[in-house]
Amino acid sequence: MTRLDALLGITAEARAGVVEGLFDRTPDEVAAYWLQLGLAIAIATLGLVMGSGGVIIGAMLVAPLMGPIVELALSLLVGAGSVMLGAAARIAASVVLAVGAAAVATAILPFNEPSAEILARTTPTVLDLLVAMCCAVAAAFVTIRPSGAASTAAGTSIGISLVPPLCTVGFGIGTGNAAIAEGALLLFVANLTAILACATLFFWLVGFQPMPAGTFAGRTPGHYGFGRVFAEAGRRLDQGIASRFHLLWRLAMPVTLVAAVAVPLESAYLEMVWQLRTRTQIARLVEETPMLNDAVSIASVVEGHRVAIRAVVVGDDAAAAQLRGTVAAWLESAAGVAPLVTITAVPHASAVAAPVSLPLPAVTAAPAPAVTPDAAVRELVTTIGSRLSNAWPPIAGSLIDHALTIHADGLDLRIVALGEGLERTAIAMLERELGDLVKQPVRVTLLAAPASGLSAAASAGRRWLDDAAPRVAAARAAPGLLVCVTAPPLRSGNASIYAAIDGWTSELGAERVAIEVGDAWHVRLAAGSCAAGAPATGQPPTPPLGQEQRRARTGG
Repeated sequence: MTRLDALLGITAEARAGVVEGLFDRTPDEVAAYWLQLGLAIAIATLGLVMGSGGVIIGAMLVAPLMGPIVELALSLLVGAGSVMLGAAARIAASVVLAVGAAAVATAILPFNEPSAEILARTTPTVLDLLVAMCCAVAAAFVTIRPSGAASTAAGTSIGISLVPPLCTVGFGIGTGNAAIAEGALLLFVANLTAILACATLFFWLVGFQPMPAGTFAGRTPGHYGFGRVFAEAGRRLDQGIASRFHLLWRLAMPVTLVAAVAVPLESAYLEMVWQLRTRTQIARLVEETPMLNDAVSIASVVEGHRVAIRAVVVGDDAAAAQLRGTVAAWLESAAGVAPLVTITAVPHASAVAAPVSLPLPAVTAAPAPAVTPDAAVRELVTTIGSRLSNAWPPIAGSLIDHALTIHADGLDLRIVALGEGLERTAIAMLERELGDLVKQPVRVTLLAAPASGLSAAASAGRRWLDDAAPRVAAARAAPGLLVCVTAPPLRSGNASIYAAIDGWTSELGAERVAIEVGDAWHVRLAAGSCAAGAPATGQPPTPPLGQEQRRARTGG
Protein backbone atom coordinates (compact mmCIF):
# COMPACT_ATOMS: atom_id res chain seq x y z
CA MET A 1 0.00 0.00 0.00
CA THR A 2 1.14 3.53 -0.72
CA ARG A 3 1.05 6.28 1.87
CA LEU A 4 -2.17 7.71 0.39
CA ASP A 5 -3.73 4.22 0.31
CA ALA A 6 -3.06 3.80 4.02
CA LEU A 7 -4.42 7.23 4.89
CA LEU A 8 -7.66 6.56 3.02
CA GLY A 9 -7.94 2.92 4.09
CA ILE A 10 -7.98 1.57 0.53
CA THR A 11 -6.82 -2.05 0.41
CA ALA A 12 -5.78 -4.22 -2.52
CA GLU A 13 -9.03 -6.15 -2.15
CA ALA A 14 -11.01 -2.92 -2.44
CA ARG A 15 -9.18 -1.96 -5.64
CA ALA A 16 -9.78 -5.41 -7.11
CA GLY A 17 -13.47 -5.11 -6.28
CA VAL A 18 -13.72 -1.74 -8.02
CA VAL A 19 -12.11 -3.16 -11.19
CA GLU A 20 -14.40 -6.20 -11.10
CA GLY A 21 -17.33 -3.83 -10.76
CA LEU A 22 -16.56 -2.50 -14.23
CA PHE A 23 -17.65 -5.85 -15.66
CA ASP A 24 -20.15 -7.14 -13.13
CA ARG A 25 -22.92 -4.57 -13.46
CA THR A 26 -26.43 -5.98 -13.91
CA PRO A 27 -28.36 -5.48 -17.19
CA ASP A 28 -31.17 -3.62 -15.43
CA GLU A 29 -28.82 -0.63 -15.13
CA VAL A 30 -29.39 0.03 -18.85
CA ALA A 31 -32.93 1.26 -18.39
CA ALA A 32 -32.09 3.08 -15.17
CA TYR A 33 -29.22 5.01 -16.79
CA TRP A 34 -31.17 6.19 -19.84
CA LEU A 35 -34.29 6.96 -17.80
CA GLN A 36 -32.29 9.11 -15.39
CA LEU A 37 -30.52 10.85 -18.26
CA GLY A 38 -33.80 11.58 -20.05
CA LEU A 39 -35.33 13.04 -16.89
CA ALA A 40 -32.21 15.14 -16.24
CA ILE A 41 -32.32 16.52 -19.80
CA ALA A 42 -36.00 17.45 -19.48
CA ILE A 43 -35.56 19.05 -16.05
CA ALA A 44 -32.40 20.95 -17.07
CA THR A 45 -33.95 22.29 -20.29
CA LEU A 46 -37.03 23.57 -18.48
CA GLY A 47 -34.94 25.03 -15.67
CA LEU A 48 -32.68 26.87 -18.12
CA VAL A 49 -35.48 28.48 -20.15
CA MET A 50 -37.34 29.36 -16.93
CA GLY A 51 -34.18 30.77 -15.36
CA SER A 52 -34.70 28.66 -12.24
CA GLY A 53 -31.49 27.69 -10.42
CA GLY A 54 -33.33 25.30 -8.11
CA VAL A 55 -34.75 23.29 -11.01
CA ILE A 56 -31.31 23.09 -12.61
CA ILE A 57 -29.81 21.78 -9.37
CA GLY A 58 -32.49 19.07 -9.43
CA ALA A 59 -31.33 18.08 -12.92
CA MET A 60 -27.73 17.88 -11.69
CA LEU A 61 -28.76 15.48 -8.91
CA VAL A 62 -30.63 13.20 -11.31
CA ALA A 63 -28.03 13.21 -14.11
CA PRO A 64 -25.95 9.96 -14.22
CA LEU A 65 -23.38 11.20 -16.75
CA MET A 66 -20.57 11.34 -14.19
CA GLY A 67 -20.60 7.52 -13.97
CA PRO A 68 -19.39 6.60 -17.47
CA ILE A 69 -16.79 9.41 -17.41
CA VAL A 70 -15.24 8.02 -14.19
CA GLU A 71 -15.42 4.51 -15.69
CA LEU A 72 -13.56 5.77 -18.76
CA ALA A 73 -10.81 7.22 -16.54
CA LEU A 74 -10.39 3.99 -14.53
CA SER A 75 -10.50 1.70 -17.58
CA LEU A 76 -7.92 3.92 -19.30
CA LEU A 77 -5.55 3.48 -16.39
CA VAL A 78 -5.94 -0.27 -15.80
CA GLY A 79 -6.17 -1.11 -19.50
CA ALA A 80 -9.71 -2.52 -19.78
CA GLY A 81 -10.18 -1.76 -23.47
CA SER A 82 -13.73 -3.05 -23.85
CA VAL A 83 -14.88 -0.97 -20.87
CA MET A 84 -13.00 2.02 -22.23
CA LEU A 85 -14.70 1.85 -25.63
CA GLY A 86 -18.10 1.13 -24.10
CA ALA A 87 -17.85 4.10 -21.72
CA ALA A 88 -16.68 6.40 -24.53
CA ALA A 89 -19.60 5.31 -26.73
CA ARG A 90 -22.02 5.79 -23.85
CA ILE A 91 -20.72 9.33 -23.26
CA ALA A 92 -20.97 10.17 -26.97
CA ALA A 93 -24.53 8.83 -27.21
CA SER A 94 -25.50 10.77 -24.07
CA VAL A 95 -24.08 13.99 -25.52
CA VAL A 96 -25.97 13.56 -28.79
CA LEU A 97 -29.20 12.75 -26.95
CA ALA A 98 -28.92 15.73 -24.59
CA VAL A 99 -28.07 18.27 -27.28
CA GLY A 100 -30.64 16.95 -29.76
CA ALA A 101 -33.47 16.72 -27.23
CA ALA A 102 -32.77 20.22 -25.89
CA ALA A 103 -32.66 21.66 -29.42
CA VAL A 104 -36.00 20.08 -30.31
CA ALA A 105 -37.57 21.23 -27.02
CA THR A 106 -36.28 24.77 -27.59
CA ALA A 107 -37.80 24.85 -31.07
CA ILE A 108 -41.16 23.74 -29.63
CA LEU A 109 -41.28 25.86 -26.47
CA PRO A 110 -42.10 29.59 -26.78
CA PHE A 111 -38.85 30.62 -25.05
CA ASN A 112 -36.33 32.27 -27.34
CA GLU A 113 -34.69 34.81 -25.03
CA PRO A 114 -31.68 33.43 -23.10
CA SER A 115 -32.17 33.54 -19.34
CA ALA A 116 -29.50 34.45 -16.81
CA GLU A 117 -28.94 30.73 -16.12
CA ILE A 118 -28.25 30.12 -19.81
CA LEU A 119 -25.88 33.07 -20.13
CA ALA A 120 -24.02 31.94 -17.00
CA ARG A 121 -23.00 28.77 -18.86
CA THR A 122 -21.70 30.49 -22.00
CA THR A 123 -18.61 32.22 -20.59
CA PRO A 124 -16.50 29.54 -18.87
CA THR A 125 -13.11 30.44 -17.42
CA VAL A 126 -10.17 28.56 -15.98
CA LEU A 127 -11.92 28.76 -12.59
CA ASP A 128 -14.62 26.40 -13.93
CA LEU A 129 -11.81 24.00 -14.86
CA LEU A 130 -10.49 24.08 -11.30
CA VAL A 131 -13.97 23.38 -9.90
CA ALA A 132 -14.31 20.40 -12.26
CA MET A 133 -10.93 19.04 -11.10
CA CYS A 134 -11.96 19.13 -7.45
CA CYS A 135 -15.30 17.47 -8.19
CA ALA A 136 -13.54 14.79 -10.25
CA VAL A 137 -11.43 13.76 -7.26
CA ALA A 138 -14.59 13.59 -5.12
CA ALA A 139 -16.32 11.41 -7.72
CA ALA A 140 -13.32 9.07 -7.97
CA PHE A 141 -13.21 8.79 -4.17
CA VAL A 142 -16.91 7.88 -4.08
CA THR A 143 -16.20 5.13 -6.62
CA ILE A 144 -13.56 3.58 -4.34
CA ARG A 145 -15.25 4.22 -0.97
CA PRO A 146 -19.04 3.76 -1.41
CA SER A 147 -19.70 4.40 2.28
CA GLY A 148 -21.22 7.86 2.68
CA ALA A 149 -21.50 8.07 -1.09
CA ALA A 150 -24.98 9.59 -1.08
CA SER A 151 -24.02 12.94 0.42
CA THR A 152 -20.69 13.11 -1.41
CA ALA A 153 -22.26 12.24 -4.75
CA ALA A 154 -24.96 14.88 -4.23
CA GLY A 155 -22.40 17.57 -3.49
CA THR A 156 -20.29 16.50 -6.47
CA SER A 157 -23.29 16.58 -8.81
CA ILE A 158 -24.18 20.11 -7.73
CA GLY A 159 -20.58 21.28 -7.90
CA ILE A 160 -19.93 20.14 -11.46
CA SER A 161 -22.08 20.92 -14.49
CA LEU A 162 -22.50 18.28 -17.21
CA VAL A 163 -26.08 17.99 -18.46
CA PRO A 164 -27.03 21.72 -18.12
CA PRO A 165 -24.22 22.85 -20.47
CA LEU A 166 -25.29 20.24 -23.03
CA CYS A 167 -28.87 21.48 -22.82
CA THR A 168 -27.55 25.03 -23.23
CA VAL A 169 -25.79 23.89 -26.42
CA GLY A 170 -29.15 22.55 -27.61
CA PHE A 171 -30.79 25.88 -26.75
CA GLY A 172 -28.17 27.71 -28.83
CA ILE A 173 -28.77 25.37 -31.76
CA GLY A 174 -32.54 25.59 -31.41
CA THR A 175 -32.46 29.41 -31.42
CA GLY A 176 -29.67 29.71 -34.00
CA ASN A 177 -27.35 31.44 -31.52
CA ALA A 178 -23.86 30.14 -32.28
CA ALA A 179 -22.20 32.11 -29.46
CA ILE A 180 -24.35 30.42 -26.80
CA ALA A 181 -23.78 26.96 -28.29
CA GLU A 182 -20.00 27.42 -28.57
CA GLY A 183 -19.58 28.82 -25.05
CA ALA A 184 -21.65 26.06 -23.42
CA LEU A 185 -19.86 23.36 -25.43
CA LEU A 186 -16.52 24.71 -24.22
CA LEU A 187 -17.77 24.48 -20.63
CA PHE A 188 -18.83 20.85 -21.08
CA VAL A 189 -15.55 19.86 -22.77
CA ALA A 190 -13.61 21.57 -19.98
CA ASN A 191 -15.55 19.64 -17.33
CA LEU A 192 -15.21 16.36 -19.25
CA THR A 193 -11.44 16.64 -19.70
CA ALA A 194 -10.92 17.77 -16.10
CA ILE A 195 -12.83 14.75 -14.79
CA LEU A 196 -10.85 12.38 -17.00
CA ALA A 197 -7.47 13.83 -16.05
CA CYS A 198 -8.01 14.21 -12.31
CA ALA A 199 -9.85 10.92 -11.86
CA THR A 200 -7.10 9.05 -13.74
CA LEU A 201 -4.38 10.67 -11.61
CA PHE A 202 -6.31 10.00 -8.40
CA PHE A 203 -6.81 6.32 -9.24
CA TRP A 204 -3.08 5.99 -9.92
CA LEU A 205 -2.13 7.74 -6.68
CA VAL A 206 -4.29 5.38 -4.58
CA GLY A 207 -2.67 2.28 -6.03
CA PHE A 208 -4.44 1.34 -9.27
CA GLN A 209 -1.89 0.17 -11.85
CA PRO A 210 -2.01 -0.80 -15.54
CA MET A 211 -2.65 -4.52 -15.89
CA PRO A 212 -0.63 -6.77 -18.23
CA ALA A 213 -1.95 -7.28 -21.75
CA GLY A 214 -4.56 -10.01 -21.91
CA THR A 215 -5.71 -9.63 -18.29
CA PHE A 216 -9.22 -8.75 -19.41
CA ALA A 217 -9.25 -10.89 -22.56
CA GLY A 218 -12.70 -12.21 -23.28
CA ARG A 219 -14.34 -10.08 -20.61
CA THR A 220 -16.98 -7.57 -21.68
CA PRO A 221 -19.21 -5.28 -19.64
CA GLY A 222 -22.76 -6.43 -20.08
CA HIS A 223 -24.40 -3.20 -19.00
CA TYR A 224 -25.54 -0.18 -21.03
CA GLY A 225 -25.66 -2.25 -24.22
CA PHE A 226 -22.24 -1.31 -25.63
CA GLY A 227 -19.77 -3.77 -24.07
CA ARG A 228 -20.22 -6.80 -26.34
CA VAL A 229 -20.09 -4.69 -29.46
CA PHE A 230 -16.55 -3.56 -28.58
CA ALA A 231 -15.22 -6.86 -27.21
CA GLU A 232 -12.79 -7.58 -30.06
CA ALA A 233 -11.85 -3.93 -30.51
CA GLY A 234 -11.21 -3.69 -26.78
CA ARG A 235 -8.89 -6.72 -26.88
CA ARG A 236 -6.84 -5.13 -29.63
CA LEU A 237 -6.78 -1.86 -27.73
CA ASP A 238 -5.47 -3.65 -24.62
CA GLN A 239 -2.57 -5.03 -26.62
CA GLY A 240 -1.91 -1.70 -28.30
CA ILE A 241 -1.59 0.36 -25.12
CA ALA A 242 0.39 -2.28 -23.20
CA SER A 243 3.68 -0.81 -24.36
CA ARG A 244 6.86 0.04 -22.54
CA PHE A 245 5.65 3.53 -21.83
CA HIS A 246 2.03 2.56 -21.18
CA LEU A 247 1.73 4.39 -17.84
CA LEU A 248 3.19 7.63 -19.17
CA TRP A 249 0.89 7.45 -22.22
CA ARG A 250 -2.24 6.81 -20.17
CA LEU A 251 -1.56 9.63 -17.73
CA ALA A 252 -0.30 12.12 -20.32
CA MET A 253 -3.29 11.82 -22.65
CA PRO A 254 -6.00 13.27 -20.33
CA VAL A 255 -3.56 15.85 -18.92
CA THR A 256 -2.81 17.01 -22.47
CA LEU A 257 -6.52 17.39 -23.16
CA VAL A 258 -6.91 19.58 -20.08
CA ALA A 259 -3.95 21.72 -21.16
CA ALA A 260 -5.52 22.21 -24.61
CA VAL A 261 -8.86 23.27 -23.13
CA ALA A 262 -7.16 25.59 -20.66
CA VAL A 263 -5.96 27.89 -23.46
CA PRO A 264 -9.39 29.37 -24.40
CA LEU A 265 -10.46 29.25 -20.75
CA GLU A 266 -7.42 31.32 -19.81
CA SER A 267 -8.44 33.95 -22.39
CA ALA A 268 -11.92 34.08 -20.87
CA TYR A 269 -10.40 34.37 -17.40
CA LEU A 270 -8.24 37.31 -18.49
CA GLU A 271 -11.34 38.98 -19.94
CA MET A 272 -13.11 38.52 -16.60
CA VAL A 273 -10.14 39.99 -14.73
CA TRP A 274 -10.11 42.95 -17.14
CA GLN A 275 -13.79 43.58 -16.50
CA LEU A 276 -13.31 43.50 -12.71
CA ARG A 277 -10.34 45.87 -12.87
CA THR A 278 -12.17 48.23 -15.22
CA ARG A 279 -15.21 48.37 -12.93
CA THR A 280 -12.86 49.09 -10.02
CA GLN A 281 -11.29 51.93 -11.99
CA ILE A 282 -14.72 53.36 -12.80
CA ALA A 283 -15.67 53.27 -9.10
CA ARG A 284 -12.39 55.00 -8.23
CA LEU A 285 -12.96 57.61 -10.94
CA VAL A 286 -16.43 58.39 -9.58
CA GLU A 287 -15.12 58.63 -6.03
CA GLU A 288 -12.24 60.96 -6.93
CA THR A 289 -14.19 63.23 -9.29
CA PRO A 290 -16.46 65.62 -7.34
CA MET A 291 -18.73 66.30 -10.31
CA LEU A 292 -19.32 62.56 -10.80
CA ASN A 293 -19.56 61.91 -7.09
CA ASP A 294 -22.45 64.39 -6.90
CA ALA A 295 -24.00 63.24 -10.19
CA VAL A 296 -27.75 62.85 -10.54
CA SER A 297 -27.31 59.38 -12.07
CA ILE A 298 -24.45 57.18 -13.37
CA ALA A 299 -24.65 53.98 -15.41
CA SER A 300 -21.77 51.97 -16.85
CA VAL A 301 -21.46 48.90 -19.06
CA VAL A 302 -18.26 46.81 -19.18
CA GLU A 303 -18.48 43.78 -21.47
CA GLY A 304 -17.00 42.38 -24.66
CA HIS A 305 -13.81 44.40 -24.06
CA ARG A 306 -15.81 47.59 -24.48
CA VAL A 307 -16.61 50.30 -21.96
CA ALA A 308 -19.56 52.69 -21.93
CA ILE A 309 -20.44 55.16 -19.19
CA ARG A 310 -23.37 57.54 -19.01
CA ALA A 311 -23.82 60.25 -16.37
CA VAL A 312 -26.20 63.12 -15.68
CA VAL A 313 -24.33 65.82 -13.75
CA VAL A 314 -25.19 69.22 -12.30
CA GLY A 315 -23.55 72.01 -14.29
CA ASP A 316 -23.45 73.61 -17.72
CA ASP A 317 -22.63 72.21 -21.15
CA ALA A 318 -19.05 73.49 -21.05
CA ALA A 319 -18.34 71.71 -17.78
CA ALA A 320 -19.99 68.55 -19.11
CA ALA A 321 -17.82 68.63 -22.26
CA GLN A 322 -14.66 69.07 -20.20
CA LEU A 323 -15.67 66.24 -17.88
CA ARG A 324 -16.41 64.00 -20.85
CA GLY A 325 -12.88 64.50 -22.16
CA THR A 326 -11.37 63.82 -18.74
CA VAL A 327 -13.40 60.64 -18.21
CA ALA A 328 -12.66 59.35 -21.72
CA ALA A 329 -8.90 59.90 -21.28
CA TRP A 330 -8.91 58.28 -17.82
CA LEU A 331 -10.83 55.18 -18.92
CA GLU A 332 -8.81 54.74 -22.11
CA SER A 333 -5.62 54.80 -20.04
CA ALA A 334 -7.00 52.47 -17.36
CA ALA A 335 -8.88 49.99 -19.56
CA GLY A 336 -6.81 50.14 -22.74
CA VAL A 337 -9.84 50.66 -25.01
CA ALA A 338 -11.61 53.73 -26.36
CA PRO A 339 -14.73 54.17 -24.18
CA LEU A 340 -18.15 55.50 -25.09
CA VAL A 341 -18.71 58.41 -22.67
CA THR A 342 -21.96 60.37 -22.47
CA ILE A 343 -22.21 63.29 -20.04
CA THR A 344 -25.46 65.27 -19.80
CA ALA A 345 -25.54 68.54 -17.83
CA VAL A 346 -28.57 69.82 -15.95
CA PRO A 347 -28.69 73.23 -14.19
CA HIS A 348 -28.67 73.53 -10.42
CA ALA A 349 -31.90 74.61 -8.72
CA SER A 350 -30.28 77.90 -7.68
CA ALA A 351 -29.67 78.74 -11.31
CA VAL A 352 -33.34 78.57 -12.21
CA ALA A 353 -34.91 79.96 -9.04
CA ALA A 354 -34.56 83.70 -8.41
CA PRO A 355 -35.78 84.50 -4.89
CA VAL A 356 -37.00 88.08 -4.43
CA SER A 357 -36.97 89.75 -0.97
CA LEU A 358 -38.24 93.23 -1.97
CA PRO A 359 -41.47 94.21 -3.68
CA LEU A 360 -41.04 94.86 -7.39
CA PRO A 361 -42.51 97.81 -9.24
CA ALA A 362 -45.48 97.04 -11.38
CA VAL A 363 -44.51 96.51 -14.99
CA THR A 364 -46.40 95.57 -18.06
CA ALA A 365 -45.11 92.24 -19.31
CA ALA A 366 -44.59 91.95 -23.02
CA PRO A 367 -46.47 89.06 -24.57
CA ALA A 368 -44.31 85.98 -25.11
CA PRO A 369 -43.57 85.25 -28.74
CA ALA A 370 -45.79 82.57 -30.13
CA VAL A 371 -44.06 79.29 -30.96
CA THR A 372 -45.44 77.66 -34.08
CA PRO A 373 -45.49 73.87 -34.40
CA ASP A 374 -43.00 74.03 -37.27
CA ALA A 375 -40.55 76.05 -35.18
CA ALA A 376 -40.92 73.62 -32.25
CA VAL A 377 -40.21 70.67 -34.53
CA ARG A 378 -37.17 72.38 -36.03
CA GLU A 379 -35.83 73.15 -32.55
CA LEU A 380 -36.37 69.54 -31.49
CA VAL A 381 -34.59 68.19 -34.57
CA THR A 382 -31.70 70.62 -34.03
CA THR A 383 -31.38 69.66 -30.36
CA ILE A 384 -31.39 65.93 -31.11
CA GLY A 385 -28.94 66.31 -34.01
CA SER A 386 -26.51 68.42 -32.00
CA ARG A 387 -26.47 66.01 -29.06
CA LEU A 388 -26.15 63.00 -31.37
CA SER A 389 -23.14 64.51 -33.16
CA ASN A 390 -21.41 65.21 -29.84
CA ALA A 391 -22.14 61.81 -28.32
CA TRP A 392 -21.41 59.62 -31.36
CA PRO A 393 -18.14 57.69 -30.76
CA PRO A 394 -15.61 57.44 -33.64
CA ILE A 395 -15.18 53.69 -33.05
CA ALA A 396 -18.80 53.20 -34.16
CA GLY A 397 -18.02 54.50 -37.67
CA SER A 398 -19.02 57.59 -39.60
CA LEU A 399 -22.38 59.14 -38.79
CA ILE A 400 -24.04 59.47 -42.21
CA ASP A 401 -27.62 60.51 -41.63
CA HIS A 402 -30.42 60.60 -39.09
CA ALA A 403 -34.16 61.13 -39.32
CA LEU A 404 -36.63 61.96 -36.57
CA THR A 405 -40.28 60.89 -36.55
CA ILE A 406 -42.61 62.34 -33.92
CA HIS A 407 -45.42 60.21 -32.47
CA ALA A 408 -47.89 60.75 -29.70
CA ASP A 409 -46.01 58.31 -27.42
CA GLY A 410 -42.47 59.53 -28.16
CA LEU A 411 -39.85 59.99 -30.86
CA ASP A 412 -38.42 57.50 -33.34
CA LEU A 413 -34.82 58.31 -34.29
CA ARG A 414 -33.36 56.47 -37.26
CA ILE A 415 -29.55 56.61 -37.52
CA VAL A 416 -27.42 55.57 -40.49
CA ALA A 417 -23.72 54.91 -39.90
CA LEU A 418 -20.93 53.62 -42.11
CA GLY A 419 -18.97 51.22 -39.92
CA GLU A 420 -19.47 48.78 -37.03
CA GLY A 421 -22.21 50.77 -35.31
CA LEU A 422 -23.15 50.42 -31.64
CA GLU A 423 -24.00 47.43 -29.48
CA ARG A 424 -27.46 47.14 -27.96
CA THR A 425 -26.28 48.32 -24.55
CA ALA A 426 -24.77 51.49 -26.02
CA ILE A 427 -27.94 52.16 -28.03
CA ALA A 428 -29.99 51.84 -24.83
CA MET A 429 -27.75 54.38 -23.11
CA LEU A 430 -28.12 56.73 -26.08
CA GLU A 431 -31.91 56.39 -25.90
CA ARG A 432 -31.92 57.27 -22.22
CA GLU A 433 -29.69 60.30 -22.71
CA LEU A 434 -31.74 61.72 -25.58
CA GLY A 435 -34.95 60.96 -23.69
CA ASP A 436 -33.70 62.91 -20.67
CA LEU A 437 -32.73 65.75 -22.99
CA VAL A 438 -36.11 66.17 -24.70
CA LYS A 439 -38.24 64.93 -21.75
CA GLN A 440 -40.01 62.21 -23.72
CA PRO A 441 -39.24 58.63 -24.82
CA VAL A 442 -36.79 58.23 -27.70
CA ARG A 443 -36.52 54.97 -29.65
CA VAL A 444 -33.33 54.56 -31.69
CA THR A 445 -33.06 52.37 -34.78
CA LEU A 446 -29.49 51.99 -36.08
CA LEU A 447 -28.58 50.93 -39.60
CA ALA A 448 -24.84 50.15 -39.64
CA ALA A 449 -23.69 49.73 -43.24
CA PRO A 450 -20.41 47.81 -43.76
CA ALA A 451 -17.49 50.13 -44.43
CA SER A 452 -15.30 47.46 -46.01
CA GLY A 453 -15.43 46.66 -49.71
CA LEU A 454 -16.43 43.38 -51.34
CA SER A 455 -14.27 41.96 -54.13
CA ALA A 456 -14.43 38.94 -56.44
CA ALA A 457 -12.56 37.68 -59.47
CA ALA A 458 -13.86 38.54 -62.92
CA SER A 459 -15.11 34.96 -63.34
CA ALA A 460 -17.14 35.06 -60.10
CA GLY A 461 -19.51 37.85 -61.05
CA ARG A 462 -22.75 36.06 -60.27
CA ARG A 463 -21.65 35.13 -56.75
CA TRP A 464 -20.32 38.66 -56.20
CA LEU A 465 -23.67 40.08 -57.29
CA ASP A 466 -25.49 37.98 -54.70
CA ASP A 467 -23.03 38.93 -51.94
CA ALA A 468 -23.32 42.63 -52.86
CA ALA A 469 -27.10 42.64 -52.29
CA PRO A 470 -26.90 43.55 -48.53
CA ARG A 471 -24.74 46.59 -49.30
CA VAL A 472 -27.15 47.79 -51.95
CA ALA A 473 -30.02 47.25 -49.51
CA ALA A 474 -28.18 49.42 -46.97
CA ALA A 475 -27.78 52.17 -49.58
CA ARG A 476 -31.46 51.84 -50.46
CA ALA A 477 -32.37 52.48 -46.82
CA ALA A 478 -29.84 55.30 -46.35
CA PRO A 479 -30.08 58.17 -48.86
CA GLY A 480 -26.73 59.52 -47.67
CA LEU A 481 -24.78 56.49 -48.93
CA LEU A 482 -23.28 56.02 -52.39
CA VAL A 483 -22.59 52.74 -54.16
CA CYS A 484 -19.11 52.63 -55.72
CA VAL A 485 -18.65 49.80 -58.24
CA THR A 486 -15.61 48.55 -60.14
CA ALA A 487 -16.44 46.09 -62.93
CA PRO A 488 -14.47 44.15 -65.58
CA PRO A 489 -14.98 45.21 -69.23
CA LEU A 490 -18.42 44.50 -70.63
CA ARG A 491 -18.62 41.13 -72.40
CA SER A 492 -21.43 38.84 -73.38
CA GLY A 493 -20.71 36.64 -70.35
CA ASN A 494 -21.27 39.40 -67.81
CA ALA A 495 -23.97 41.42 -69.55
CA SER A 496 -26.60 40.23 -67.06
CA ILE A 497 -24.49 41.52 -64.16
CA TYR A 498 -24.17 44.90 -65.86
CA ALA A 499 -27.94 44.85 -66.30
CA ALA A 500 -28.35 44.28 -62.55
CA ILE A 501 -26.02 47.21 -61.82
CA ASP A 502 -28.10 49.35 -64.20
CA GLY A 503 -31.07 48.34 -62.04
CA TRP A 504 -29.29 49.79 -59.01
CA THR A 505 -28.77 53.02 -60.94
CA SER A 506 -32.43 53.21 -61.95
CA GLU A 507 -33.56 52.57 -58.38
CA LEU A 508 -31.10 54.75 -56.47
CA GLY A 509 -30.45 57.41 -59.07
CA ALA A 510 -27.49 58.08 -61.33
CA GLU A 511 -25.93 60.45 -58.80
CA ARG A 512 -25.67 57.67 -56.19
CA VAL A 513 -24.09 54.84 -58.24
CA ALA A 514 -20.61 55.19 -59.76
CA ILE A 515 -19.06 52.55 -62.04
CA GLU A 516 -15.45 52.25 -63.13
CA VAL A 517 -13.87 49.58 -65.33
CA GLY A 518 -11.19 47.41 -63.72
CA ASP A 519 -9.81 43.87 -63.61
CA ALA A 520 -12.26 42.44 -61.06
CA TRP A 521 -15.62 43.04 -59.40
CA HIS A 522 -15.66 45.34 -56.40
CA VAL A 523 -18.33 47.26 -54.51
CA ARG A 524 -18.14 49.54 -51.49
CA LEU A 525 -20.29 52.15 -49.81
CA ALA A 526 -19.14 55.73 -49.40
CA ALA A 527 -20.43 59.06 -48.14
CA GLY A 528 -20.02 62.13 -50.33
CA SER A 529 -17.76 60.82 -53.10
CA CYS A 530 -16.56 57.51 -54.53
CA ALA A 531 -13.16 58.98 -55.46
CA ALA A 532 -10.27 57.20 -53.73
CA GLY A 533 -9.21 59.12 -50.65
CA ALA A 534 -12.12 61.54 -50.98
CA PRO A 535 -13.48 63.13 -47.80
CA ALA A 536 -16.80 62.10 -46.36
CA THR A 537 -18.53 65.03 -48.04
CA GLY A 538 -17.72 66.45 -51.43
CA GLN A 539 -18.67 66.30 -55.07
CA PRO A 540 -21.21 63.83 -56.40
CA PRO A 541 -19.82 60.49 -57.60
CA THR A 542 -18.86 59.76 -61.18
CA PRO A 543 -22.03 58.98 -63.13
CA PRO A 544 -22.50 55.39 -64.29
CA LEU A 545 -21.24 54.32 -67.67
CA GLY A 546 -23.76 54.36 -70.47
CA GLN A 547 -23.77 51.84 -73.30
CA GLU A 548 -21.74 54.09 -75.61
CA GLN A 549 -19.17 54.77 -72.86
CA ARG A 550 -18.87 51.04 -72.15
CA ARG A 551 -18.18 50.30 -75.81
CA ALA A 552 -15.54 53.01 -75.83
CA ARG A 553 -13.87 51.54 -72.69
CA THR A 554 -13.98 47.96 -74.03
CA GLY A 555 -13.14 48.84 -77.60
CA GLY A 556 -16.39 47.17 -78.75
